[in-house]
Order: sequence, then C-alpha cells, then structure tokens
Amino acid sequence: MRELEALVFDAVARHQGVTLSLASFREAIAATDEGPLLAEEPDSAEAPASPAGHFPDRLPTLREAEDHLITEALHRAEGNQGVAAGLLGLSRQALNKRLSRRRESPGPADA
Repeated sequence: MRELEALVFDAVARHQGVTLSLASFREAIAATDEGPLLAEEPDSAEAPASPAGHFPDRLPTLREAEDHLITEALHRAEGNQGVAAGLLGLSRQALNKRLSRRRESPGPADA
C-alpha cells in the first residue's frame, strides 16, 4: 500500500497538464517482471501544459486556493460532500468544518 501511495504522490508531483499522466506508473510497472498492466493513453494527455498557465500574475491566497478547490471538488462530485472530501484527501467532517468556516466568514467580495 505504501508503494502505491508513493507512486501516486510521485505522479502528482511530476504531472504538468490537467490530466494526470500514467507515465510514472508505466515506468514503475516496466521495472517489475509483471509487464504492462495499464492501457495506453492518448498522446494528447502526454503533452505538458505551460506551468505559467496555471496561475494568473497574482498568486491566489491560501484561502482563495482552498475555496476554489472545495468549489471544484463539490462540482465534480455533483454536490456529494463525501465524494468531494475524498477528492480533496479530507474526511467528510473536515470538509464540513471548512464549509462552515466559509459560510461564517465574509469573502473578499463581502469585506
């Protein structure tokens, strides 16, 4: 299990595009005797995106980044907080605490 976790962390750290590439997983599998276990990805997923395209000129604050990530996770999970929490690597309770904090504190537009 730790090896899989390390592979995932490595893949996330190395990826540059929107879609997580399976290249690092393929490399790890190729290093074993078991051979290829994963299907080939389309070439478009392998094309790296510009790192500068991820952020505007001004970096978001941690609160802004957190708000954006929570909003995106809830969108992808179609409002299901348990699934969204899993996407963010949080427990459902931790996500609920962050959502409560967002409702209680005024946002940048309210200040």
